[in-house]
Amino acid sequence: MSENNLLELIYKETLGIKEQQINTNRRLDKMDERLDGIDERLDKMDERFDGIDERLDGMDERFEGMDKRFDGLTLLVTENARRLKNIELTLENEITPNIMRVAEAHLDLSRKLDDALKIDREKEMMVLKINILDGEVRRLKERVDCLA
Repeated sequence: MSENNLLELIYKETLGIKEQQINTNRRLDKMDERLDGIDERLDKMDERFDGIDERLDGMDERFEGMDKRFDGLTLLVTENARRLKNIELTLENEITPNIMRVAEAHLDLSRKLDDALKIDREKEMMVLKINILDGEVRRLKERVDCLA
């Protein structure tokens, strides 16, 4: 093989390699473009995740505030339950027995009043009878005076 043939063969091989390199470069360029697209998408996803993280942080803060309010409400409910129990105990142990004592005393007073009113009624009846008898005595006295 002559040098020209050899050079021509090398040239053809070089052209084939160059063509393969060009095809490979095109493929790599397409892959770069695709990777750039993927990078853009990932950047957008990162931004979205950052937004989601911010929202979650805001929700965490809100939940912490709600927890504090709930703790305050729990304390209030516990305090009100304690106060209600004290009121119930006071009602059961002090007020109800005292009301019963007052009711019993009222019943005794009512009985005594009835007895006193009974005596007053008897007095009134006696006064009426005395008035009637006094009237009869006067009439009898007048008759005796007339006869005499």
